[in-house]
This record gives sequence, structure tokens and C-alpha cells, in this order.
Amino acid sequence: MRITIKDVAREANVSIATVSRVINRKDKVKEETRLKIMKAIEKLNFIPDYHARTMVQKKTKMIGFMPPELANGYWSELSDVIQDALWKKGYALLVASHNMDEEKINSILDLFQERNVDGIILGPLTSRKNIYLEKSIENLRNRRVALVTLQGNNIPGITSVDVDHLGGAMSAVQYLINSGHEKIAYIGAVSASREREFGYRNALTFNHIPINEEIVILTDYIENFTEFGYEAAGKLVSRKKFTAIFCGNDLIAFGVIKALKEMGVLIPEDVSIVGFDDISSSKIISPMLTTIKQPIKEIGSTVVDVLLDQMSAETGSITKKIVLPTELIIRET
Repeated sequence: MRITIKDVAREANVSIATVSRVINRKDKVKEETRLKIMKAIEKLNFIPDYHARTMVQKKTKMIGFMPPELANGYWSELSDVIQDALWKKGYALLVASHNMDEEKINSILDLFQERNVDGIILGPLTSRKNIYLEKSIENLRNRRVALVTLQGNNIPGITSVDVDHLGGAMSAVQYLINSGHEKIAYIGAVSASREREFGYRNALTFNHIPINEEIVILTDYIENFTEFGYEAAGKLVSRKKFTAIFCGNDLIAFGVIKALKEMGVLIPEDVSIVGFDDISSSKIISPMLTTIKQPIKEIGSTVVDVLLDQMSAETGSITKKIVLPTELIIRET
């Protein structure tokens, strides 16, 4: 026989409404009462009826998150932060990465709609025009599903949370210039952020340093940033026209470091390297990576707060663009 919320209320000697408030983490309940209810739930092995609760509340307590990839340390770390922040608010996270595949993007949005998620966090999407995607987003907005975008998604009418990629990149290159470098190479992926490339170019221009396109290596979306960095470093060494490298993300920098070490290039004695993101592995790699720190915890908590505010708003919320600062972390490279 299935244990119900009534059985829990009877066991704990409280009302059904009080049990419901504890289960759904709504309103404040005395700690003594909450513990009594939790003991009753454990004793009876009570499992809330998810579908019944959804029908009553008209909410699934589920949020969809669509990052471009999870193999990248930045996105996996951010997923953990977002999941933890949502869990504390009583929500679960449904994560599906799209790898910049247009069909996958459309399918994931369909999945989120089928699951009736209460809100969606969109990571960077393909820059190509996607009519189906536009219709999906319009449909979600018409259904009043809360939407927030991350990192470079400027979709009209949707609040975005991002960091200062341009300023962060400029501070990285300025640090290298202040350290005596003028022949500074750039290795980057357009999918990571075009503004990081612009920051590199702006910093050189502002310091009256000519940009040498021979030592600028760019690519579109790739599956393995570390392999790309490794191969790009080999190309740069063959050109012998640089003393420092600014990398568009930390994974690219890891590949660069591996390639240079194999070729006998000393870091930072022969070549200095600066990355971008400050993922946890940047503190472990040898030598430890100098990089631009994205405030991952603040990004995660901000996007969750913005999304939940939109979900609780009775009327349409004001569209905002929130840009968080970055920080130069000086280590060994």
C-alpha cells in the first residue's frame, strides 16, 4: 500500500499543510516541527508523488540548462555551481549540452518543453540563423517560461548574465606588455568569445604595437580545446616570431604548455603564457597557469537569482544585461 502525505501528517501529529510546506520548502516551519516531519518521512519511507504535486502546483520544480559542452572544465564547474544554487532553492537541474549542433539545440529545447521545465538557462548558441530555434524561444516566452542567457547570447527581450570578456582580455595582454613583451601571439576559438580576440587586438593597438596576423590563430567551434592549443603551439614555434601567448581559454593554454615543454621551450623564461577562465585545473598544471578568472560562483548564483525572480514575477520582468568583472590571477607562466 502506497504511503501518502496523510500518513506522514498522522505519524508526525501535524496538519497535511505543514507536511506540504516542509516537502516543498515553502514558508518557515519551526525546526522542531520540521525534524519531527523528516523523521516520520524516513520511518514511513515516504516518497512524494511528483506528478500529483506538479498538477496541483502547476510547477515541475525543474530547470533546464543548455551549455555548449561539459568536457570543458569551465562549463562542468558552472553546472555544478548552478545545480547547487538551485538545489538550495528546492529545484532540480536538467542539463543537456549541444556541442553547437543545430539539430541537438532544437531537440533539447523540445525536450525541455516536453518536461514542462519552469525555467531555462541558455549557454552560448550557434551564431547561424536558426528559424526553428527562434520559434521555440518565442513559444517558450508565450508560455511564460522564464529564460536567461549566458556568455554572449544577446537574444532580444531576454536577460543575459555575462562577464567582461573584452576587459579581461585587455588586462591579460596589458600584463604581458608591462612585463616587457611586444611579440604577443593569440590562440583562440570564436565559440569561446569573440570579445576576447577583440580585447587582445585593442590592447596591442592602444599600446601602439602592430598586430602580426601570422601569430594569430583562430578556429570556429572545436571538440577538444587542448588538442587545438597543442597543434597551434607547434605552428607558432615554426614561425619564431613571439615571446608570449594569450590563450582564449585555459584548456587551450594547457595544450600550449604541453607542446612547448615537449619542444624544450622554457615557460616563462622563453615564452610567457596567459589563459582565460581560471578553471580548477589551472592551479594544478605545471607550471601553474597565469589566467583571467571568471567569477564562476557569482555567475551561477546570479543567473539562478535572476531566473527565479522572473519565475515569481506576476508581470513581465525588465530585460537586463548583467556583466560581472574578471580578475587577473598571476601564477607561474
